[in-house]
Amino acid sequence: MAQDGQRLESADAPRLLGARHRAIRPPLRSGRLRLGERFGDRRLPFRRTAVLPCRRQDRGAQHLMSASSPTSGVNSLRAAGETLISVRGVSKKFCRDLRRSMLYGIADLTRGMLRIKPPTDRLRPDEFWALDDLNFEIRRGETVGLIGANGSGKTTLLRLIAGILPPDKGEIAVRGRIGSLIAVGAGFHPHMTGRENIHLNGAILGMTRKEIEAQFDSIVDFAEIGDFLEAPLATYSSGMRVRLGFAIAAALEPDILLLDEILAVGDAAFRAKCYNRIADLQERCAVVFVSHAMEAVGRVCDRSLLLQKGRIAHDGDVGEGIRALSKTFAGSKPQRTENEVKIVELELLDETGNPNRRFSYGRPLRLRGVLKFEIAADNPDINVVFLSSDENYVAQCNGATSGLRIGPVEKGAWRFELEIPSLQLAAGEYRFSISIRNQRQTKFFAWLHGVMPFEVVDSASSQVAHWPIARWSWGAQPPARKD
Repeated sequence: MAQDGQRLESADAPRLLGARHRAIRPPLRSGRLRLGERFGDRRLPFRRTAVLPCRRQDRGAQHLMSASSPTSGVNSLRAAGETLISVRGVSKKFCRDLRRSMLYGIADLTRGMLRIKPPTDRLRPDEFWALDDLNFEIRRGETVGLIGANGSGKTTLLRLIAGILPPDKGEIAVRGRIGSLIAVGAGFHPHMTGRENIHLNGAILGMTRKEIEAQFDSIVDFAEIGDFLEAPLATYSSGMRVRLGFAIAAALEPDILLLDEILAVGDAAFRAKCYNRIADLQERCAVVFVSHAMEAVGRVCDRSLLLQKGRIAHDGDVGEGIRALSKTFAGSKPQRTENEVKIVELELLDETGNPNRRFSYGRPLRLRGVLKFEIAADNPDINVVFLSSDENYVAQCNGATSGLRIGPVEKGAWRFELEIPSLQLAAGEYRFSISIRNQRQTKFFAWLHGVMPFEVVDSASSQVAHWPIARWSWGAQPPARKD
């Protein structure tokens, strides 16, 4: 380890990364607190970004706010319902043009060196507001689902909360330790072993060496990488990296847990472990959960924040947020978007295997389809949403969440079947919204909205299963026989 060209210490990576770094601790500048800095050996419980200055009372309150301090009963930091994230008037802008972005960055750095405030309150040519005047609070014990279409600002907001990016306007107050998993591989070094990366990522998240060593075995067990512990991270699959990152973030015992599409990678067993771990943490921390899988949002979250073009369109009930999101995707008419995959056949079958469009409450329903892949795809995902006659989201079935692992798919025709053993929908008319996506759920291969109308009859019950038990099957479509 070196500082200012001089060698300070020579040791292996875990020892260096687990050390206190007293020799290279960055000083406070201009009276402002930088994210992750410490006073002595005590971690600051209240981290501030943007324009909030460092106040002396924050230091004096350290012994009252430390999550690791011995207490009797519930102290002020761990009190249920306290505000852990406060976002006030926050806006963030980006530039569409790379060259202009670099020029603006140089100009802003120069202004900062001359102590001239950059023009953060107005847009320059080619700039746009990725987030625009956001205001909300998240309290301990809340699990908030951050939902919205691609490009709505979800990941940008997480990066602002985590302190990775500063806001251009407004202020964010964050209290306590933050565990974040925003990008696969973030905080890891591909040429270091799994053991060394545990120490590296833990140190980045603010864990001490003793904390990392105390949690080391549980991290390895949760991530299920025991056989690959001494292997370079570059040899890990994306699922193994996500498992390791989530295990470290959860072992931090954070006050705030930020999760961005972590359940989009990994098998059903890993997702079940994640759900259980999130449930264990929910009462003790605030969770911000980003996902395009609405069944996962409904299962994990008790509140939803819907972003549309950088603004908050809904803040409240999860079901209402999901229904509001579904309305943004389409109007009342059926819509078809087919890129690399063509949906060439769809049919609804009853329990006898015959085509039908009328189903009784509590009876089986089967949706069968044939897909024609124009390209090869690696483990695509199928999502089926039930829509009411007024275009409201009612229920959803997702292949990956239900344990369907398709694997590599070659060009050609493939068939799928979704079976719901017990259809629990209120009497009325419904339609389907069917989408085929990539494994990360960031790209749509095909999407059909408002298709296959059917009716539920003989239902005196108002109970609705929003995430019904689903059985999936997948296989190659045999070629048509020539007579």
